[in-house]
Amino acid sequence: MIPIKIDIRDLINEFSLKGRQIDILKSNLLDVVVANYVDIWEHKVMSELHSTKRQYLDAIYVNRLNEFTTIVGLNPKSKLALMVEGGTSPFDMKNGFKNSKNVKYNSKGKWYLTVPFRHATPDAIGESEIFSGKLPREIYDLAKSNYKSGIVRGLIKQELPLEFQKNGSNPTTGYNHKNSIFEGLKRVESSSTKKENRGMYVTFRRVSEKSDKGSWVHKGFVARNLMEKSLNSMDIPTIVDNVTNNFLADI
Repeated sequence: MIPIKIDIRDLINEFSLKGRQIDILKSNLLDVVVANYVDIWEHKVMSELHSTKRQYLDAIYVNRLNEFTTIVGLNPKSKLALMVEGGTSPFDMKNGFKNSKNVKYNSKGKWYLTVPFRHATPDAIGESEIFSGKLPREIYDLAKSNYKSGIVRGLIKQELPLEFQKNGSNPTTGYNHKNSIFEGLKRVESSSTKKENRGMYVTFRRVSEKSDKGSWVHKGFVARNLMEKSLNSMDIPTIVDNVTNNFLADI
């Protein structure tokens, strides 16, 4: 939370404002300043963020405490938004996975979780947090062909072009993955009605407490400081002048 204070004492003295007039001016100033700040903030989110912007926008809140106090901030329950705003060092995602509501346990009581990764088609426009990245055209054509042929399994390594058979690595830890990120890719139905013919392309990865160290480490986030940047972009003196002029014109 970044406090914004506006001193209007000189204005009050210059125009001999009294009681309720002062309260109305303060309230009007607060409304316009908050609206302007949130508008600038949301525009910065849309222009600077990509895969995280929807969750970040959903975390923004405006809480009017009283006639003269409004709090604007990020929902403390949105860990992702807070990490994007303030930054965070690399972290092991397994700590979050084991607490997922979808976690399962084997006969020995050991937890495991199947994590889906949705991949955008080559012609997809824009970016979203639901996508792990765009599919290369060759991979997309293979998965689409399998679907049309009625093959329900995902792509196997031998089907992939040689350049996509290579196992990737975690850029943060250097850990070498055991499979290509495109192994197991398949098209699954996502239609909401029988008349639709909509699908999505997904791969699945299993994570458990036995997963190798470094295999699920997130690279972390560089602090975006969008709240402070938005405040620095505001022209508060001009806002005060405009609100004041409109207020004085009505009294």
